[in-house]
Amino acid sequence: MSAATGHTSNERLFIHSRRPTWGVGLLVNDQDKRRSLQFQDGRTRTFAVGFYHLLEPWTGTTPARTAEVARNLETAHAQIEAHLSQSDSNDNDISFRDQIRLFRSRFPDGFGGQAWLDACRRPVESRKAKRHVDIAVEVAAEALAEPAMRALLDAKDWSGMLGALASVLKKTSIASPSKDVKPLEEIPEASTETVARALFDLLHGDGEYRDRVSAWVVTLGRAEVPARWELAALPGALLRPAEHPLVLAGTLSLQARILRTADAILMPSVAAWDSAMATLDSCRERLAQEGEAPADLLDISLFARETLRASSLTAIRSGEF
Repeated sequence: MSAATGHTSNERLFIHSRRPTWGVGLLVNDQDKRRSLQFQDGRTRTFAVGFYHLLEPWTGTTPARTAEVARNLETAHAQIEAHLSQSDSNDNDISFRDQIRLFRSRFPDGFGGQAWLDACRRPVESRKAKRHVDIAVEVAAEALAEPAMRALLDAKDWSGMLGALASVLKKTSIASPSKDVKPLEEIPEASTETVARALFDLLHGDGEYRDRVSAWVVTLGRAEVPARWELAALPGALLRPAEHPLVLAGTLSLQARILRTADAILMPSVAAWDSAMATLDSCRERLAQEGEAPADLLDISLFARETLRASSLTAIRSGEF
């Protein structure tokens, strides 16, 4: 019996009592003696009947949150299944060495070379463009710095705090005007204080950064703002690119499969964050082994994006480089 049609949200969500770092799991297949669950860390796992007792029911803080998590996991699982069923999108024919060869063919002087800088980081021989992420980094260094944000916080200028973030996001093509900037600018007035305080905690609070990202995502959700990875990770990545990573979910899911760190990077959650970090750490290690030296964490994410975009995959498979 398919879990999607035979159970309510409350009956389909579980936490593994001994592996809570996997995140919430959605029951996607329920047979007589085994169950399969899609977890937030991007893995689908199957359990025999003798291990069912390790699966503890999970419910969110509100019925809406429970339904949201179930819906997101359901969508993610469908996307993973669709990908696996398409033979022409098989990732087994792409290797990290292929990525390196393509990178060196297009950016022969590496991450510090003119070609890379002009394509991704800052204008060298071209005009300023939103693809040049260092422009947004420079704006973030001023607009999102702790003194500037604390001044707005002390003045209870909640709209000013959110406006500062919007002004930064508008400087980069990584953020979507319709999916990231517009929802941020249209947050109801009743929610602006809560979201603004969460933004300050995200950027300048205490505690583990992944937990602060999680709290930011939850707060956005309560304000009815869909927290894509771009909105979840970009603020910190632009403010402190040497410390905080940029998560580009689509690209990173393919990178995760190539490096065998996860099946996919799902919607923002602590478990998905850990999978993303494992993938980026593995990518950084492989780059170091190849003698490549990214300037910061942005370079690592952008390396994955540039070498795994559709045109790059076509070039790899056709042997153009």
